[in-house]
Amino acid sequence: MLDRFDFTGKVAVITGAGDGIGKAAACKFYEAGAMIVLVDRDVERLIDLERKNGWAEHRYLCCHADVSIENDVSAYIQKAVQRFGRIDVMFNNAGISINKPVIEVTQEDLIRYYSTNVWSIYYNLKHVIPTMSRTGGGSIINTASVDGFSGAINNTIYAGTKHAVLGLSKCAALETADKDIRINCICPGAVNTNIIRSYIEEGTAEEKAQREAYLKNLIPMGRFLEPDEVADYVLFLASDLSKYMTGSKLVIDGGRTLE
Repeated sequence: MLDRFDFTGKVAVITGAGDGIGKAAACKFYEAGAMIVLVDRDVERLIDLERKNGWAEHRYLCCHADVSIENDVSAYIQKAVQRFGRIDVMFNNAGISINKPVIEVTQEDLIRYYSTNVWSIYYNLKHVIPTMSRTGGGSIINTASVDGFSGAINNTIYAGTKHAVLGLSKCAALETADKDIRINCICPGAVNTNIIRSYIEEGTAEEKAQREAYLKNLIPMGRFLEPDEVADYVLFLASDLSKYMTGSKLVIDGGRTLE
């Protein structure tokens, strides 16, 4: 492993850590020597994660929390600092997706999806930036999407939230650049997680195959992105290898958007 991917002595907080990209990132940060703080609203996922990996108790902390609730966010940031003394990496990964025509979107939809995908980023930035400022800086990585700078039919809510993530990340990056805090976004394309699988696996076997083939045909590389691959880019943005990057988006989409 490259020395700059050695996170020994560093503390990484990962939201949405119980599954998909968050789970893959948590495992990679731990393997790279970091102390990890795992945040998820599904406590069973956290229990399963720690049981399967057999991690050393002094190197991880599990926090059952809802990132859309500011008091929950404040609480796990405080717990992380109380346990490990600092936060060096914040990976704001938790998010949810929906496909619905714009004319069918309800106020309840807007509140649910914006609170989880956007407000949660505000809350985490608000509470982690002062902590990082006191301890010499850090790296914040926000999960956006290729939908954050493009569009698709029936995707107004999700794309809207991810556009917002890119915008707020750029502004916050300007506010924190002189504090040695870097804020960047990852913009994955189609990732092989439960979100895309739940979309594909609706209907008959023939419909499933057609839907998967259609999605893969949109990608020049012809396959979905794996969570482990996304996690590699997260570690890159958390490391000194990207120390001159802030306010940037890292597109990982197999050539689909050519961004």
